[in-house]
Amino acid sequence: MSDPITPISKRQSDRVKFAALLLRERDLPDLLGLSRATIRRAMSAGRFPQCIRVGRCVAWRRADLEAWIAAGCGTVDTGGGGR
Repeated sequence: MSDPITPISKRQSDRVKFAALLLRERDLPDLLGLSRATIRRAMSAGRFPQCIRVGRCVAWRRADLEAWIAAGCGTVDTGGGGR
């Protein structure tokens, strides 16, 4: 016997759509290859795409991040120190 397919609810479907269009801060290091500290420095310096608020969460539009990457990511200080 095979397991019956469980239909997903509208709420679950909305979460999948949300995940495809928006990224949370915890998703950014893997996507960008940068540490969270480097990302936060770029945000503070105004060299990072603008985030949006979704309820109590902060997220970034995937399209904005992809455009930023395609444009060369601006100048991001990775904090190498230079010693």
